[in-house]
Amino acid sequence: MKVIFCIAALYHSKELVETLDSLNKCSQPWKAVVKLKVKPELELKVDNVEFIYGVDNGIYNAFNSIVDHIIDLDVYTFFLGEGDCLENDLSFLSNADLKDIPLIYGRAMIYTPTGVFSRLSKNGILCNGFYSGRPYVPCHQSILVHSSVYRDVGLFNESFHVSADADFMIRCFLNKINSKIVIENIASMASHGASSNPINFKSQTLDNLKLYLKYNKSFNNRYAFKFIIFTLRRFLSMAYYRVMP
Repeated sequence: MKVIFCIAALYHSKELVETLDSLNKCSQPWKAVVKLKVKPELELKVDNVEFIYGVDNGIYNAFNSIVDHIIDLDVYTFFLGEGDCLENDLSFLSNADLKDIPLIYGRAMIYTPTGVFSRLSKNGILCNGFYSGRPYVPCHQSILVHSSVYRDVGLFNESFHVSADADFMIRCFLNKINSKIVIENIASMASHGASSNPINFKSQTLDNLKLYLKYNKSFNNRYAFKFIIFTLRRFLSMAYYRVMP
C-alpha cells in the first residue's frame, strides 16, 4: 500500500533535505507532502514530493493540514519533522500478518551526544495499550496510520503543544483501533525537535498533566501514579533522555 510521508518544516533547509533524502530507503510506493511556512522565490521541484504552504501554527497544525489534503486516499500516513529521518525500508508492510491493520508502530531512535536511545522497550510488551513499566505511548515518528483511522478518532488535537501524538495514540487505543507492534527501528528523531528542546520541557510537562487529567479514568491506578510521577520528575530534573530497559 502507498505511504504518504507528512513532513512539517519552516523553510527549505539542510535538515529538510536530509529528511527527504532518507525517504529513498522506502521500498513501498510513496509520496511526500511537505508543509512549509515560507514559499521560496524559486519553485521547489523534487521527485515524489509535493509542497504546500501556510502560516506556522505548530507542527501538529501542519500535520493536520496535510492529512486533510489526502484523507480520502487509501494510504498509510507517516509523520516526520524537519531533521527526522526514515531508518527503515518499511518492507514489513508487505507481511501477511499486517494486512488490513490500520495502525502499525515500532521504535523511534534519538541521537544524542552520549549515544543512540530507542523509545520502545526491547520486548515490546504492552500493558492496556501502553508500554509495560513506562508511562509512554508511541511518538509520531514511529507510527503508520491508515487514512481510515482519522474518520474514527479525528485528527491531532492542536491544544497539545508537543504531546498531540500521545493524545492521538491514546484515543486510538481507547477506541480499540486494530494495531500491531513492529519491533524494528523505523525512524530517528532530530535532537532539536520540540519535545527534545529544553525550552519546551515546561510545555511538555503541562501537556502530560493535561493528558493525565483527560484520561486518568481510563488508566489503572498503578499506571496513573507512574504517569504523574514521571511527568513531575521530568519537569523538576529537566532530564529528558533515559536509557529504556
